Amino acid sequence: MRRGVKALSLVAAFLVIAGLLAAGCGGGGESNGGAEKAGNTTADVRTVEGDTSGEEVARPAGEQLLYDYFEAIDEGRYRDAFEMRTMSLQPDADYDAFAASYSDYVKSVRVVSVKRLPEFSSMGREEFQVELDATYVKPYPAGSGQIPTFFILVPHPDREGAWLIESEGTGP
Repeated sequence: MRRGVKALSLVAAFLVIAGLLAAGCGGGGESNGGAEKAGNTTADVRTVEGDTSGEEVARPAGEQLLYDYFEAIDEGRYRDAFEMRTMSLQPDADYDAFAASYSDYVKSVRVVSVKRLPEFSSMGREEFQVELDATYVKPYPAGSGQIPTFFILVPHPDREGAWLIESEGTGP
């Protein structure tokens, strides 16, 4: 009888281990290539800057656009940042003026956090407040002398799940 219990215990342990391996535990799973769906129709999975854990965080596409926008500005890729804006916003400030508004005033800029403002958002339009860590060469030519921190995003007309910046300002 004791021998039967030991055999059953071994079979049960084997089945548990086989089940864990089949479920993807133990390192044998496939990579998802970096993109996942996470509560929003489109999310981008990125390693958070300054995070030493190596864990990746999924951000909704609208939030990720704002991180990408300020990363492009910080790296001097003003054309990339300019193209993250809607066509209706681009003519208001031509590219040269846009680039100068950052290169002449901002030494560095990094997004600390992005907060969606649901009370100011509606179908097809989302408003965000961005907290920035910026170093200025001289006061920015906006109301408070700093980069505007409120942004309205709208869906990209040609790319499903993507967003563009429609407007920016110093308040909601």
